[in-house]
Amino acid sequence: MFSPSIQRLDHAGQQKKKRLQRKIDALHVLGDIESDSTSSSDDELTNNSITTIGNTNENLLDFNHQLPHEAQEKSRVNLNAIQYVPDNDDHGCNDDPIDSSFDSSPSLYKNCPISVKTAATTIISIAIEFNFPKIAIERILKAFKSFLPMPNTLPTTQKSLFKAIGIKSTSATKYHCNSCRQLCSIRSGRKYCDNPSCEFKNRSLRNGQVSEIVTMDVKEQLKSIIGRNISLFNNPECFPPFDIRSRSVYNKLSSSTSNCSQTISDQIHPITLNIHTDGAPMIRTTKSALWPCLASIVELPPYVRERQTNIVILCLWLSSMKPDVDIFLKDCIEQLMELSSPFILIVNNVQFRLTIRTQLFVSDLPAKALFWKTINYNGYNACSYCTTEGIQSYFLMFSILCRFRCLSRATSILSVFKK
Repeated sequence: MFSPSIQRLDHAGQQKKKRLQRKIDALHVLGDIESDSTSSSDDELTNNSITTIGNTNENLLDFNHQLPHEAQEKSRVNLNAIQYVPDNDDHGCNDDPIDSSFDSSPSLYKNCPISVKTAATTIISIAIEFNFPKIAIERILKAFKSFLPMPNTLPTTQKSLFKAIGIKSTSATKYHCNSCRQLCSIRSGRKYCDNPSCEFKNRSLRNGQVSEIVTMDVKEQLKSIIGRNISLFNNPECFPPFDIRSRSVYNKLSSSTSNCSQTISDQIHPITLNIHTDGAPMIRTTKSALWPCLASIVELPPYVRERQTNIVILCLWLSSMKPDVDIFLKDCIEQLMELSSPFILIVNNVQFRLTIRTQLFVSDLPAKALFWKTINYNGYNACSYCTTEGIQSYFLMFSILCRFRCLSRATSILSVFKK
């Protein structure tokens, strides 16, 4: 009656003994690694062995209390036997030394051999390697600044850190009040609404009370994308015959652009963007949603066009409310209008004369109604092809059909529902 239960217990006990034996064997390996690492003549191998042992020791300490007394004593002997012995290389340079021979930035403090640019570059490289968030970087900077002699010039914010090494921000962020839609001011890191008639006037606003709008630098993104795919741009061998480039609207736009350039040296290379957008919730516990406005480049082949690295980020909306299109796209449209005039872009030491234009807006029906400022797809007057009021058919709110211009389209939809 109890034989299956007894067998399961015996099997579990055997598995536990095997796990225990593997842990003891791992402790035995530590002694072998220690002896091998001391006899090795390769410095890099020695450092890697010590690092591996150190990482293994941290994991073994978690289950040391589960081992028998003899195994614990043996593990203490092996762990204590592994000691790091410093050598002359400890006072040398890092693996990736920073060339500061032409560094003209000021020193961190008086008589310091390290410049601000060198320190900022080192901190940024470490932050990128270990994926530090912004708040962690700024806390580390403030701690380092307090350790250094005063006065010192170490930056304490991420923005000033990038400024110290000459990196400019590729985005601009604005905050708008969700109540009055006015631009918020930032004082001491907090957001305030300065509208005297707003219910949140002169109050520090929480994240759920503001809408964050980030507008990206389109020109810098184009420079990066073109540099990676310069051999694929407008290569006729890479495009299928049914692609956008072979259609009449695109050819008409291209002919009008080519007529503007008089000579080969003044040839204008058009960059055509297909804009697409949609919204997605950030987390389930809040109503915050992210609305990215993205663009793909028509001059790239289809199999390269939709890759994540080749998508142009125009702007982002983060808020608990749906986007106000006038506020959301204002700076983005101004940037695209400015780039619609021919401008010069240097890519891989080659100068190009470019112009940017838009051809398509792609989205689902709710996003289309929101960005086009039209009635939703299941309402009256929802047709985007005419101004005729629709009628309700089959008692379905999503089949509001137009009676005149879109009659053939409506008939085909009705035939599907009849089936």
